[in-house]
Amino acid sequence: MKRILIACLVLAFAVSLGCGSKQEEEKDLRQETGTASMASFVDPVDGEPVDIEKAEYMYVYKDVEYYFNSEKNMNDFKKNPEKYLSQMKH
Repeated sequence: MKRILIACLVLAFAVSLGCGSKQEEEKDLRQETGTASMASFVDPVDGEPVDIEKAEYMYVYKDVEYYFNSEKNMNDFKKNPEKYLSQMKH
């Protein structure tokens, strides 16, 4: 019984080390690429990348945050979000 308990603890420790290692790899990748997450953020109006850490313009539509490179782009999106979202899917 003691051996089984020790084996379970060793296995749990090994798994936690593996998960931590994967998280560190993803963190390193985000730092190298300069992205906040694995997803890329694109202004839905002009199609250009948006640095969300520096973005001044953000709008929530249907519980999703959209980031914009300019106030004009954000206002255009607000007027007709479905137009821009349908263009993003292509």
